[in-house]
Amino acid sequence: MFFKGQIVIQKSVKGKVVNLSKGISSTIDFMLRDQKRLWNWFHNLNVENFTQIGKFIFYNESAALLTQQRRSGIFADGSIVAQQQCLRSYEKALKDSFPSAKVRRGFPKPKKRATDCSLRFPSANAGTVRAGDNITHVKLPKIGLIRVRNLQVPVGGEINNFCLKKEADGYWLSVQFEITIDQPINNNSSVIGIDAGLSVMTSFSDGEQIQALKPLKKSLKKLRTQQRSFSRKKKGSVNRRRQAKKVARVHAKVRHSRRNAQHQLSRRLVNDYGLIAIETLSLSGLKRLRHQGFAWSDIGLGELYRQIRYKAKWDSVEIYEHPRFSRSTGCCPDCGHIGERIPLGISSWTCKQCGAQHDRDIAAAKWLELCAIQNRTRVGAACPKPVKVSKPQSPKRGCLGSAPQTIADMRSEPSGLPVHDGPPANIPSDVMCHAHASMEKRLIPRSRVRVSPPQPTY
Repeated sequence: MFFKGQIVIQKSVKGKVVNLSKGISSTIDFMLRDQKRLWNWFHNLNVENFTQIGKFIFYNESAALLTQQRRSGIFADGSIVAQQQCLRSYEKALKDSFPSAKVRRGFPKPKKRATDCSLRFPSANAGTVRAGDNITHVKLPKIGLIRVRNLQVPVGGEINNFCLKKEADGYWLSVQFEITIDQPINNNSSVIGIDAGLSVMTSFSDGEQIQALKPLKKSLKKLRTQQRSFSRKKKGSVNRRRQAKKVARVHAKVRHSRRNAQHQLSRRLVNDYGLIAIETLSLSGLKRLRHQGFAWSDIGLGELYRQIRYKAKWDSVEIYEHPRFSRSTGCCPDCGHIGERIPLGISSWTCKQCGAQHDRDIAAAKWLELCAIQNRTRVGAACPKPVKVSKPQSPKRGCLGSAPQTIADMRSEPSGLPVHDGPPANIPSDVMCHAHASMEKRLIPRSRVRVSPPQPTY
C-alpha cells in the first residue's frame, strides 16, 4: 500500500480502570450524581425559559448561572471542569434537535440514573504516565491518580479529552485523540462480497461463512435466572440493589462479546481486501419482524457495517453498497440469469438457464461482488434506477374516449450481465385496444346524451 500526503484522523480507545480505592470510587460516584443533578437542572431551566419567553439558554449564559450556583454552595463540591463539559454536552444535544442540524435528533431528555452520565475532562486539565504507547496512569481533577489497563495511545497522538464512565463491570476510561498519518492509496485488487443472514451471519463470495455469535440468545437462561431472582427481592432493599448489579453484568458481558467479534471481523476485512460489497438493508424494519426481530437485533449487523465504513475510510478501502430494492438472491453469478424469487426456507437452488447449483447465501455474495466490479469506477453509487412506466391517461371530459389506448408496456430483454433486477428501458408495445361496443354508452359523456322526457298519456 502506497502513501500520498498526510491526513488527520480522530480515534478513540478505551481502557479499564483497576485497583481503585474506596475513597476514589466514592468520589467518582458522587461526581456522577452531581452530573445528573446539573443536567436535569439545566434541562428544567431551558424548558421553563422556552415556555415563558420562547427562547433557549446556551452555554455562555448557563456558565454564568453555574458560577452563581457554585457561590451559593449548590454545585460547589463537584469539579468545575466536568460541570462545564456537561453544559457543553447539553448545548450540543439541544442544537442537534433543531431543524437546521445536519443529523437531527430528538429534544434532550432528563437523566434518570447516574450511570447514564459520564465525566469528561480536557487534556489540558489531566496528566498521564506512559510506558511506551501504553498509558498506565491518568491524573484527573478532584479524583487524583488512577491506574488504567489496556489503554494504547501512540506517542505522536494529540489527546483531546478523557471520558470516565461507570458500567456494570467497573469503571472505564476512554481517550479521544488525533493522529497524523500518511494517506494510503488503495492498490489492493481483491474484491469481496458480503451477504448477511441469521443463522449464518456473513457469507463471503469466496465461499467462507461465519456463523452468528448470538450472545444474547446464549445468555438467556442465565439472564432469566438473574431477573427472576431480582423480581423476588423487596423493593428498596440492599439485596435488590446487589441483584440489579448482577443482571447488569450479564448484559455487559453480552455487549462486550458482540462488540469484540464485530471489531475483529471488520478489521480483518479492511486489511485483506481493497473493495468490499455490502447490502443496504432496512435494519429498523427487520428488527420489527415478529419472528425474526430478536435474531436481527442479537447479531448487531448495523454496528458491523458502521465499523467497516469508518475503518475503510481510514485505509482508503472502497465500499460498494448495493441498492436496497435491488435483488441479490436468486441471481446466477455464472450466467447472469435473474430467476424467480426464492422462499426463505430454501437454502440451495439450481439455475434454470445454465444448470449450475448454488448455495443461496454464497451466490448472493458472488452477485454482490460482480456488481461491485462493474461499478468500481463509481463505488458507493447505486445501480441505474429502473425507468417508471407511464400510466395511460384517462380520456378527458367531453371526448368520446374510444381512441386507441396502450394497455401494456413490454420490457426488453436485458443485454449482457445485469447488475440488478430492475427493468431496463421500457418500450411500449404495439398491442392496442378499442372500447367494447357494450361500453360505448358508458364512455359517452352525459353532456352528449339527451334523454327525452316521457310523453303524458291522455
